[in-house]
Amino acid sequence: MAASESDCCCGGTADDTRPEVLVPCGKGLWLLKGWFHLGEGQSSGLTYSGLRARLLGLLDAKPWVLDAAADGQESTKEELAEEAEAVERLRAGEPAPFVLDTTMAIVLASTGVTDGDGAPCLVLISPAPATAAAQSAIREIALASGLEPDRAVGCVVAPNLQHWLFAEQWTALFPAATVMGAPSAMGESLQDKMPDQEVLPLVDASAAVGCEKRFFHSICDELEGCLLEGAPQAMNEIVHFHGPTRTLIAADAAYTGYAAGAPAEQQPSWFGRLWFKLTKPAGSFRRPELPVYRTHRVVQTGSAAAVRESVDRMCRRWAPAERLAGAHASVPFVPDDGGDAMPAFKAMWELGLDAAEKAVGAPSG
Repeated sequence: MAASESDCCCGGTADDTRPEVLVPCGKGLWLLKGWFHLGEGQSSGLTYSGLRARLLGLLDAKPWVLDAAADGQESTKEELAEEAEAVERLRAGEPAPFVLDTTMAIVLASTGVTDGDGAPCLVLISPAPATAAAQSAIREIALASGLEPDRAVGCVVAPNLQHWLFAEQWTALFPAATVMGAPSAMGESLQDKMPDQEVLPLVDASAAVGCEKRFFHSICDELEGCLLEGAPQAMNEIVHFHGPTRTLIAADAAYTGYAAGAPAEQQPSWFGRLWFKLTKPAGSFRRPELPVYRTHRVVQTGSAAAVRESVDRMCRRWAPAERLAGAHASVPFVPDDGGDAMPAFKAMWELGLDAAEKAVGAPSG
């Protein structure tokens, strides 16, 4: 895949055909699963037409993903029929929306956000579409938390260079909310993408050197964040950890898969199934595994060594974690044995980078 292309979720419109799902995680953390049409309405970056061409090109190279007899095929007969029908529409030039899920973390900041007035508020990480159902969920959480619903959201966080699109929908509803975002990288800036909105930096990337404690920052007492160094292209993500529930909160830094036992409301669309069968090394939309474009970019334009060091740093500081939450997966991910979830996070990057280095060439610095 071309190193210059962007991916989930740099563009799209809200999808109103699938219900939002609110997952309480206890002690001031909720995960809201929303849906949107990837690439729709975009004139630059990841456009629908560009994504369509890319998907069909990948399918030409991996036609087995639509074969019921293929080893490891995870789609059911009915799901394969749905995928094949959508592909035929695409080949015929007919519309077939690319419906993808995204996960927004909602955090209760009991003493407000850093440098704020100390008033409790809600922090939204990786904003999902501000649909009527999502707004209703925020209102219910606010009332249950003793907050004034119309002023409950105090901070909206765009954790990487792609998960920003719906931030301004929330600030239109909560104009007093602060917007914080990932640092600029490789000519990509959240401030440029939101010129009418002041975007405060989550962390100064140039300051993330020296003693280990300087790698971490706090939005509020309940949250700590760390820059995933070495993965600047179309990412540059700040990974967060919610201390009270011991939950790792990621956007594109963790793809934990769609669990077979997850509720129907959290199962992927035809596009989600097909896209991840085409872009994950094992062709699985259920396994915890990074898409190849994430790891190949690190090797091509970033630093695999820096990513490994960052992941190790997070594991040392945040283990044990009880659960992981990624943007494009059923949430939350909990290990089968109920133990520490951080090894799964580390394994995704270790295995993915090892494979990328073999596929792309020499390890990056």
